[in-house]
Amino acid sequence: MNGKAEKRLRRARRIHRRIARLQTERLCVHRTPRHIYAQIIDKTGARVLASASTLEPEVRKEIKHGGNVAAAQLIGKRIAEKAQGTGIARVAFDPNNPYEAIWAPAWRMVADPSDPDRSGWQTFTGQSGHAWSAHYDDLQSRWLAGKLQPMAGEGPWETLRLSPNGA
Repeated sequence: MNGKAEKRLRRARRIHRRIARLQTERLCVHRTPRHIYAQIIDKTGARVLASASTLEPEVRKEIKHGGNVAAAQLIGKRIAEKAQGTGIARVAFDPNNPYEAIWAPAWRMVADPSDPDRSGWQTFTGQSGHAWSAHYDDLQSRWLAGKLQPMAGEGPWETLRLSPNGA
């Protein structure tokens, strides 16, 4: 590895060392053509303390498009308000790894073995992994609302009975 990739990795490591020395929370921002996401991550990198994105219903009401300058200004204002609300006074901007800590898991599933019809699943993004597809983020509103997709299955369901040896 040499050239541009090596320089980028060295720069990323240098920035991470500086942020670690500061012992402060980290601000990560990620932008796609359709949306902007911002999150403040704690000093250890284990927890997201505050997040804002153009997927939030309040933000969607205020802006027409999610990936432009107006959206970035609004997300900046919202993440600052949320940070102040949690008592965060300063953060270090991390331009290198927006995916190092993610504010939500990529897959959610609730399984009810006693009643499979009550089981459900949900992905964070949508049915397509292609950023220009209409289905790229079609499930995000359901995710944010905490709703699940029903499990599709062929009936009839069978019952598995577990019992200790000799019973």
